Formats: sequence, structure tokens, C-alpha cells
Amino acid sequence: PGSPFGAPAAPLPELGSPAAGPPALEAPVLLVRRRAVQPAVADAGEDSDEAGDKGGARGSSLASLAGPKVLEATALQGRELRWQTWPETTPFNEEFKALPMRWGLRGELFCLLRRRSDGETRVVAAEVRSPLERWPILRTAPPVSPAARHRCFTLNDHLFVVSLDRESGRLQVFHVADPGAAWDPAFDATLPEELPPPPPEGGEGSGDDGEVAAPMAITRSAKLFFFYSQDRVPHVLALERRPKGGGGDEQEAAATLFRVTDPGKPWTKLGSAPPLSSKVRFTAIYTKRRDGGPTDFQVSIFAVDGAKNELSIYYVPADTGAPWTLVQTLPFAGDTRFSCIYVPGKPEPLLMVGSPTERLQKLCHLNLTEWILSKQDDRRNPPQAPVVEEKFSRPMASLWPESREGHDGPMTVAIPVDCTADLPVSRHAWVTSPMAAGGDAASPLGPYPGHGPPLLAPGPPPGSLLPSGAGGPPSHALPP
Repeated sequence: PGSPFGAPAAPLPELGSPAAGPPALEAPVLLVRRRAVQPAVADAGEDSDEAGDKGGARGSSLASLAGPKVLEATALQGRELRWQTWPETTPFNEEFKALPMRWGLRGELFCLLRRRSDGETRVVAAEVRSPLERWPILRTAPPVSPAARHRCFTLNDHLFVVSLDRESGRLQVFHVADPGAAWDPAFDATLPEELPPPPPEGGEGSGDDGEVAAPMAITRSAKLFFFYSQDRVPHVLALERRPKGGGGDEQEAAATLFRVTDPGKPWTKLGSAPPLSSKVRFTAIYTKRRDGGPTDFQVSIFAVDGAKNELSIYYVPADTGAPWTLVQTLPFAGDTRFSCIYVPGKPEPLLMVGSPTERLQKLCHLNLTEWILSKQDDRRNPPQAPVVEEKFSRPMASLWPESREGHDGPMTVAIPVDCTADLPVSRHAWVTSPMAAGGDAASPLGPYPGHGPPLLAPGPPPGSLLPSGAGGPPSHALPP
């Protein structure tokens, strides 16, 4: 109430008839193409949107990456998820990195493109069938510091862009009326290098005057991850890195949860999230229940720990400040990245999984809803199917023909960029379409282009750089 950013969005358009079936699917795919080299024992360190050059976390043997970071884009089309042609790349693909920001009214995806060298930022429409340099530019923002990181969220159908400069500590929130509009400042604060001592018990801390104090409780080095709760409100997980005692440089982390109810004010602190390592990378997974409405959803957090080569899956309750449910912990390569494909009519997304160390691109089916139900009801037996069920895989290098410029043979790796953005609170067809009968039916059968070797059955990846026993999803086996 009283927010200058408007009332909640109008009701969603009338849903189509279930008999008409869900609309045709064209899912954009963004990948960063790199070259893998031998495993290196190093510190993952930097908070990057892509895998870095130093390899895995200290004490683990993950692939190091070399060469340019080439942004590739294409689409999966139809119920069979057929890969479309890869547009040609130019030096432009190496110059820019992409951040999916929001979904449009007609299913289009808008992205931020940021030049690596000088921080120039563009808002573009992701026309993935065209070369990257031809994507329509809707807005060009002023250059930012190389130390700045951007994140985006949507509240009441209004788009906001968050910019955090790690050197100066400046945190800015911009209101963007539409992707082509000017960025209007909504909030501005300077984050400290270290957290201040907690206020006296019963004290409130400041925040009414816009100064950062207890209500924010974030340092400039925090990693910020946005997701949406069941009531469609954006939340922020702020992951702080803190050196451990004893003179070592290993880091522990404290994750703090915030709720964004008014982007023009400091975020509301809810409490601490589950204990996590500073090497964790998050992905939000949204699912539908069969007894819910078409626009109702639930959220789970997939947390890949780069230090432990481990995936932890948490269910986030409707009361996000209540304890989260640990659904499963599975061995996974610590450099695994996920990209979700939301198919209209399906209750759960398909999961594209990529690890530079394994050098395999995998398509996985989720059985997350059943596992959550079993965790909520002690009378239920655990599902027979694994929570992450690998369906297909193939070597990453075979995603492109060997004749493609910059192809590095079998050491070519593809790092998925998740395009979920604000999908659960958008007008995306997955949101507006009713669940199809048998919505969790078998996965598509044609997920890869025609060139290259055939699909591989689930199992240990041949030629993987991952040492034996060091991780990788054993999704062909039942979880314990």
C-alpha cells in the first residue's frame, strides 16, 4: 500500500480451453561456449554469472576453462523440443554477456547485454534465430564499473533492475516501466564492507530515511539471488562470504533472506536461510500442484555446492520465513549449471544440466512434486523415481558441427544460462495454460541437433574430467 510503483497487475487474460491443448512452444536457449583444460585445484572465488577460469573450489578437481567466452543462442521448438539452427557468431558474441531480465506479453524474452570491456549495457529483445549483434536494441544504459553486477526482478508487473558496485558499495534499484523505457532511480544506498554489529535487542535499526542499517544487513561483497514466493513477491537470498578462523583462506557463508515489498525502501529481513557454503550457486525451480489453479506455483531452490560437489534441494514454504524443507542431497559436479525449460501443460520444468568437468549436456526430468509431498507427509513412501532423472545426454562438443569457427574439438564445453527470469509472475504460456491431462508424461524424444554422435544412456560420462567418486548426478540410480 502506498507504493509509488502502482497497484498489482490486472488479472491474467482468460485461459484457453484445456481441449484446445497448450500453445506451441519455442524455448530460447543461451549457452556460453568455452574450452576445458585439465582439472585444477583452485579457488572458484569470483561471483560470476558464468564459470570462471580458475576451476573448482579448493580441495576439488574441477575443469579449468580457457579461451574466449562466446555467447551462443538458439531455440528448442515444438513439443519434441527440436534444436534449431545456431546463428553465426562474430567477435560481438565474445564482447557481451547476457542476463535474462523478463518475459513479455507474447512470450518474448528480454535480456540485458553487457560489454565485458567497458560495462556498456543494452536492453535487447532476444531474437535467438538471428545473430546476437542483430537483436533489437530497446535501450542503452550508461557504462557501469567493471565491478558492478546486475540483477532483475518484477513486482506487481513492474520491472526493476538492481545494480551493485562491489568496489564502491553502491546499491541502486531502478524502475523500468517497460524494457525500452528509461531507468528511473527508485532506491540508492551504500553497502558497508563489513556488517555492523547487530542492534540492541528490541531495537529496530534505521531504514525510514533510506540509510542502510539493520533492515538491509548486506555487505558489498554479498552474492544476491532473486526468486519468487507463492504469493508472487520477489525475495532475495544474500550470501555473505566470511573467512574461517585459523589463518586459512577458506570461506564459510551466512545466507540471509529478504522480502521485497516496496522497491523504494530497504528490503525486509526475514531471517537466515539454511546453512550454506560460500561456493553455492542457486537456481529457482517452479512447479505446479494438480490441486491448484493454473497460475498457482510452488518454489524450490537447487543449491550446487562447488566445494563439496553436492546438490541440495530445498522446498520453500508459503511462509518463506519458516524453516525450509531439505528434499534431497545428491552428489553433483561442483561446476554444474542448470537451465529450466517450462513446457506449457507440464507441472514441472525439464532441466538442462551442464558441467564443464563432465563435458556432457544432459536433459533431466524432475519428479520434484512427488518428493515434496512425501516429505510433507510421513505416511507416504518415498517415490520410486529419483528427484532428478536423467533422460538423455551427449557430449557438449557435439552441440555444434566441428566446422564451426572456434570449435575446440572434444574439449569444447557449453555452460547453460538459465532463462527463467520472472517467468512464474509473467504471462508466459506455462503460467496461463491449464495443466494437460498426464501433464508429467514422458519427456520429448528429439532434444538434440542431427549432427554428432547419438544420445547417450544415463550413466557415468565417458571421457569426463571428473575424478572417480568426485561427484556427478547418479540420476540413473534411485536416491537413498
